[in-house]
Amino acid sequence: MGAEHIYEGGCLCGKIRYRASGVPIGTAHCHCNKCRRHSGAVFASGVGFPADDIEWLNEEPALYQSSENCARSFCPACGSSIAHHWLDIRTTWPFIGTLDHPESVTPELHIFVEEQIPWLRINDGLPRYSKFPPARRGDPGC
Repeated sequence: MGAEHIYEGGCLCGKIRYRASGVPIGTAHCHCNKCRRHSGAVFASGVGFPADDIEWLNEEPALYQSSENCARSFCPACGSSIAHHWLDIRTTWPFIGTLDHPESVTPELHIFVEEQIPWLRINDGLPRYSKFPPARRGDPGC
């Protein structure tokens, strides 16, 4: 991850643009079913920020509330998945692939590996958690 920085990104068509400032609170590869379906990939990689550290530069993305404590954002014009929003702890996790410079962050761990696709083999040496790492108590059911 790294020091305080400005991170910018957006959707495929450019209608949704965001700026995140500060030090990311974490980075993760998520293997849960909902992240797979939202991203269209076999897992989703995100970088987290306090929600107040995200500034929507053009328009705000559309939101789909996927559970009581979680919403997922996307561009209503091109359909690009943008971020995962924890409503209870007020954090926003843009997908790393939406960053203008995705190489500027490095994933730290894997979560929800109990839902990982069986044929997917990732030998990156990162910590793997059945659900959340111990620092994140509870399972809000994203």
